[in-house]
Amino acid sequence: MRHIVLVFLLIVNFLGVFAQTGSGIIKGKITTSDKKAAEGVTVVLEPVHQTVTADNSGNFIFTNLPEGNYTILVSLVSYQDLSRSIQLEAGKTSTVDFELTLSDRELSEVVVIGNKNSFKTNRVSNSLRLGSSLLETPQNIQVVTSKLINDQQIFDMLEGVTRNVSGASRVEHWDNYARITMRGSNVGAFRNGMNVSTTWGPLTEDISMVERIEFVKGPAGFMLSNGDPAGFYNVVTKKPSGRNKGEVSMSLGSFDLYRATADLDGKLTENGKLLYRINVMGQMKGSHRQFDFNNRYSIVPVLKYLIDDRTSVTLEYTHQFSEVNLIGSNYLFSKRGYADQPRNMTLAEARMPATKMLDRSLLAIFDHKLNDNWKLTAQAAYFNYNQEGASLWAAGFDPNNDSLLQRSMSSWDVLGTSKMGQLFINGQEQPDLSAINFWLVWI
Repeated sequence: MRHIVLVFLLIVNFLGVFAQTGSGIIKGKITTSDKKAAEGVTVVLEPVHQTVTADNSGNFIFTNLPEGNYTILVSLVSYQDLSRSIQLEAGKTSTVDFELTLSDRELSEVVVIGNKNSFKTNRVSNSLRLGSSLLETPQNIQVVTSKLINDQQIFDMLEGVTRNVSGASRVEHWDNYARITMRGSNVGAFRNGMNVSTTWGPLTEDISMVERIEFVKGPAGFMLSNGDPAGFYNVVTKKPSGRNKGEVSMSLGSFDLYRATADLDGKLTENGKLLYRINVMGQMKGSHRQFDFNNRYSIVPVLKYLIDDRTSVTLEYTHQFSEVNLIGSNYLFSKRGYADQPRNMTLAEARMPATKMLDRSLLAIFDHKLNDNWKLTAQAAYFNYNQEGASLWAAGFDPNNDSLLQRSMSSWDVLGTSKMGQLFINGQEQPDLSAINFWLVWI
């Protein structure tokens, strides 16, 4: 009996010590400068390397922490990173609140897989020139995040991005351009806020270089001077985040799919003023159709120089190459009815030459923060698209033999260049309520 009592006392004592040393709590709430809850913010606790994500109300919590000194790191895209040191006593609860302020640095969004809102965002990119959240914007805007794209294993705009956007569908039949329809009409294609909807080119963006895709439904003259009633979509490319990180991936799939990507991000100087990011991709891809393929590679280096706390310069170069089968060879016709030909049938042949497309572009962005509420942005871009190849189409049936389909081939060489420039100021102002109240009293 004495042994049992002694063991019981030892267990109680152990549990008491454990409760004192391992039950500390750190919690808090994160808001933006406009006093709105900042949901989806990444919060890191050092040196224990624990990471949580703020909920829809901006709250976060770390539990079962031993006594000691900790550092809390908070980050959200388009806002300044925050850090705070805290000393946690055994068994105590410490509350630390944060208020985020806008920053010129465009950070890569960090999400936690276990967060139910990891596919959702309430913010748009700076290229849309909106300072308010999606809920406060009088426009139907849907954002497809990089997390959702990676989870669905989407490799380019031609595959399945539109399945995440209500009312949007891809109607193009070729392997080089993304023609997307919303509200009964083709929508404009934008890249980093610049209209790239030309007759031919540029080559559709590979997902390895894409940070997010923003679909704006309806006319949006107040954003990008786009009055098309159908709307537009804006592809936002990846920019340096200021953190040293990297990612390499490899994908294998059916029909001889081989794909490899690399994403490197970090600082080139010790003072952190010169940042870089480079995305490299190589792909070989077959098809269920005979002689059909899509081989491509891309190299996208980006440099960003932080002149001071208010001014930055970004330079981005895009180099994309694609080699595909003869465009138009996908189509088959038969007078004997639907599904007459086998599934792998095509108009092309093994000896026919491929169509080659080379897309090169240069983007320069100058950002200057005029004050805490207003920012000036100037950007210029040059696009060069070169295509050499041919198109193959069904021309009709032989009048003497209904089972004989005739083909026609034509040269399809394209050279397209575009030069663009933009200058805009965006921001927000809070009304001086005290002055308004004084004016009312004076009246």
